[in-house]
Amino acid sequence: MLSKCMNPACAAKFRYLHEGKLFKVQSQPAGPEDIPKVEFFWLCNDCSRKLTLAVCEGEVTTRFLPEELSPASALEKPRPRRSSFFSRSFFKP
Repeated sequence: MLSKCMNPACAAKFRYLHEGKLFKVQSQPAGPEDIPKVEFFWLCNDCSRKLTLAVCEGEVTTRFLPEELSPASALEKPRPRRSSFFSRSFFKP
């Protein structure tokens, strides 16, 4: 059962589905008769801005997001301005 953020350095408690990011991890069955195991993990709002989850050697761990995928980096970097030429649609449906 979910109780806190998956980040070991964070003490945020899981309370609502709309806060943070929920991950569903399904294990691969070892044999044809095995049933896949499904587990849920959660990262709080703050941690989900810089971390994601990864499965390495059967263990679920936290990993830093690549800088270009991090929402925090998108806020810090100025976006290139689009030319008005490219903002218009030239094709009619």
